[in-house]
Amino acid sequence: MPDADSITYRTLPHLPGYRIGSDGSVWSERRGRWKRLKGGQLPTGHRYVNLVLDGRSRPFAIHRLVLEAFIGPCPPGMECCHYPDRNPNNNRLENLRWGTRRENIQDAIRHDTLPRGSQKWTAKLNEADVIAIRWLRVQGWTCKRIADVFYVSFEAIRRIVKGTAWRHVPR
Repeated sequence: MPDADSITYRTLPHLPGYRIGSDGSVWSERRGRWKRLKGGQLPTGHRYVNLVLDGRSRPFAIHRLVLEAFIGPCPPGMECCHYPDRNPNNNRLENLRWGTRRENIQDAIRHDTLPRGSQKWTAKLNEADVIAIRWLRVQGWTCKRIADVFYVSFEAIRRIVKGTAWRHVPR
């Protein structure tokens, strides 16, 4: 962990009264004194702070603020990537870079942090359901009948059986 002397601070032109540290800390100036802001954490582990812009309080992702302050604005077609550390809570400058969506997903796959299957908040099925669906199809059930039993679409069942969905579940 670097000592306090190695941390540098920058301000963002579009956010007067705030400064961002290379360690991911966010500071607010009030009445001539700097105060460190705590912020919050999203379910994904990414941290954010609410900052006042144009008279309104708005949430800002800390990792994005760090990159904008130290590297520059996000280039077109790029997004913030946490690498090499897979911890989305680590907002140190040396752990952040601008990268493409594809690079970000490849990092998540490499770090095993990409939500798959029942880890996704939108999942209607779990891994056991997928195994049962495949077994029922082998037993001769139609995709329509299986879809009706599991309350999902015909297309969802077809993709599971074909292997284009839930590929991480062994066949």
